[in-house]
Amino acid sequence: MGNTFLNSVLLIIFHFSVATFSMNLTSILTDQSALLALKDLVTHDSKNILATNWPASTAVCNWFGVRCGSRHNRVTTLNLSGLPVRLSNLRRLKHIDFDNNSFIGEIPSWFGSLTELRELYLHVNNFSGIIPSSLGYLPKLEKLSLYENQISGSIPSLHLQYIFVARY
Repeated sequence: MGNTFLNSVLLIIFHFSVATFSMNLTSILTDQSALLALKDLVTHDSKNILATNWPASTAVCNWFGVRCGSRHNRVTTLNLSGLPVRLSNLRRLKHIDFDNNSFIGEIPSWFGSLTELRELYLHVNNFSGIIPSSLGYLPKLEKLSLYENQISGSIPSLHLQYIFVARY
C-alpha cells in the first residue's frame, strides 16, 4: 500500500512538473512568435538590426532590444529606439492595436502617414501630451480608441464611426 501511495505522489509531482515546464516553454515561445511576427512586418531596416540580431536560433532574451524578467523568463522590455518610426513605412497598414502595453511618451505623429489606416487602438497605455494633429490626415480612419492615457487637447477633424477617448 505504501508503495502505491508513493507511486501516486510521484506521478502527481511529475505531472505538475511537466505542466509547469510546458507552460514556461510555451510562454517564451509565444513571446518569440510575436516578436518574429513584428520583425516580418518591418519592411525597411536599413541597418539590418532585426535581421542580424533576432535569429530564431538564439534565445529571445538575448536579442537586441529585448529584456526578460528573471522571475518568469518572459519578455518584459522591448526597446527599439529609432526603429518604430520605420513602422511608418507600412503604408498599407489598416489596423493597429497597441492597447494595454504601458507605452509612454507622446502619441507618435508618424501615425498620420499611414493613410490606409482604418482602426487605431491605443487605449490603456501611458501616452501623454496632446493628440497629434497628423491623425487628421487619416482619411480612412473609422475607429480610434485612446481611453486610459494622459492625453489632452482636441481631437483632429475626422470622420469616425467610433471614438473612445475616456472610459466612463
